[in-house]
Parts: sequence; C-alpha cells; structure tokens
Amino acid sequence: MSVTTVSGQLVHYEAFGRGKPVIFVHGWLGSWRYWWPTMQALASHHRSFAVDLWGFGDSSKKVGDYTIGSHVAMLDGFVNKMGIARPFTLVGHSLGAAIALRYARTTSGYVDRIAAVAMPLSQDHVNGYLVGKEAERVIDQSRNKFANFPEVVMGLGKADLGALDQSTSQLPDLALGDDLRQVDCPTLLIFGARDALIKYPAEELDAGDQEPFDQHCILLEDCSHFPMLEQPAIFNRLIREFIDRESPAGLEPKNYWQRRTR
Repeated sequence: MSVTTVSGQLVHYEAFGRGKPVIFVHGWLGSWRYWWPTMQALASHHRSFAVDLWGFGDSSKKVGDYTIGSHVAMLDGFVNKMGIARPFTLVGHSLGAAIALRYARTTSGYVDRIAAVAMPLSQDHVNGYLVGKEAERVIDQSRNKFANFPEVVMGLGKADLGALDQSTSQLPDLALGDDLRQVDCPTLLIFGARDALIKYPAEELDAGDQEPFDQHCILLEDCSHFPMLEQPAIFNRLIREFIDRESPAGLEPKNYWQRRTR
C-alpha cells in the first residue's frame, strides 16, 4: 500500500507499470481496486496511478470537504507531490469522471486526454436512489445490487458516510455540459446501455457539433455500470487504443454499436 499527503491529509494510491502516465479516479461506489485489471493491461507501456479519493478506500476520512472542487484540488496536489510527468491521460468513472473533466478544464497543459466512464452530465441522468437518500441506505442498496463485484463491495465497506452524503448532495447543481464543451483535449465517453445508475445522455450529446476538439462516445451493449469489471477485455482494449490514437474518432470496437458525437 502506498500513501502520500496532500494538504495534510493522507491519499492512498497504487502505481503499476512503466511508460507514459495514466491516472485513474474511481466513483461514488468503490475505490482504486476496480481499476486493477486495466492497470495490468496497460503495464507494458504505461505507468498507471489509481488514487482513493478522500473519504473512500484507504485515504483520509473526516476531511470535512468532499466537494468536487476539493477533490479536483486533491488530484492536483497528488500530481504535483508525485512529480507525475505531463501531459498525462485521465480515466474517471462516475464521480471520478466529473472530477477528471473539471480538472482538465481548470488546468492548462496537464491533461493529454480524458476517458470518462458513466459520467453524469447532470442530476437528470442519475438514478434517483443516489439523490437525496441517506448514505447508509445507498451503501446497503449498492452492496446488494453489485454483490457480484467484490472489488466494489470492498470499497463500499470503507466509504465514509459523510463523504458519500456530501458528494451526492451536489448532484442538483451538477452541470458538466459546459465543461465538456470547453475542455481542450481529446475525450472518450463510455456508457453502458444497461446502466441503471447513470443514464446515457443521447440528446445532450447530439446537441451541437461545432466544437474544435475531438470527442467520441461509445455505448456498450450488454453492459451496466462497471464496464472495467463486466467486460474487461473490451474495455481495456478501448482504453489502450484511445491512448495510442491521435484522435478518438476512429475508435470502432467490433460487436459494439458506437456513434460519433463530435
């Protein structure tokens, strides 16, 4: 287990592989653990870092500020503390995708590209059981819903109820459409067609196609909220190809319906 400090608080992370850096950021329901298969798949050409956000996994609890802004600052502090070479690839899932997108928008020259998995563009795209519910109830429901994924269940057992409460309380104000339009690096959006937690924002992604930077969306059939665990071979190949391509526009995984959103 590897630990560093940012703003006087512990940040747990795991690092693996050699080569160009990739940083993984988990979501509301988990920790660094569900990124492990992808980190292994990238190990021969990439140095992967997977962090536990404050209030989750083995990072500090009772921090007091679990807002997206606080976690963006935590991520920035981690990058600087670790001396991670820039630019790097960011891969985020649900809450982690929102943090990654906001981080890329507010920094310059740090992020080479972003893969945003199951990212909620707004509260309208989030299942109601995450909104306005007590954290303990959310964890209990999630533990039952994702019982087949031990990596997720283990992360749920370590989550600080206050962190989950505060981070989900921001959902009514969540509006990532502007961030998506203004981010200045290639972006890959991945959604599961059977995701019961995050809805695929088809209308929002279809609106406007004049932005200057490449953005590409892939909808994975027969996949729900955790494609990195449900279909690791397909997911890992997508991430590898996305990192290696100049533009994500050519990504067309076999056997999966895909669409160009920009």
